[in-house]
Amino acid sequence: MSRFILLLAGVVAVSCHLCMLNPPQRSSLGPTVNGLRSHDCYRVIPPCGAKPAENSTTYLQAGSVYTIIFQKNLDHIDYKTPGWFTVSFGVDEQSFVEVARVKDRGEKNLHLFSEDIIVPPVMNHSKRIVQVAYVTNNASMAPPVAIYYQCSDVIIY
Repeated sequence: MSRFILLLAGVVAVSCHLCMLNPPQRSSLGPTVNGLRSHDCYRVIPPCGAKPAENSTTYLQAGSVYTIIFQKNLDHIDYKTPGWFTVSFGVDEQSFVEVARVKDRGEKNLHLFSEDIIVPPVMNHSKRIVQVAYVTNNASMAPPVAIYYQCSDVIIY
């Protein structure tokens, strides 16, 4: 019985936490996205959850307002040290610049966030990566499980 409880505790500790819906995240967003601990939402390896770049079908106009939509699949708030969500753009996986930050106020599991951002200028490369991260800031969670990542590949015109 004690082995079963330990196994169950391990499953809960490494379950899922953040999905990006708009623009669509790398890899699948299967039918379980609306259920707690969706495997599509569990990405803890920086900077993009160990998901490789994909060919983009999402085009964003430079200088326009674009709404990023992401889901807190599973809440990890510690009210003593609440965390936050970041939205960042990068030319590659080493050059992210934060464009928005949203405080974690203890919203319930499966809560959808929508954050309006200004699409950055094109500059030299039109291909960009949008990254959303959930920084739990929860001391009871051992790194690397304290931050969850999702990325989407977009083209800016």
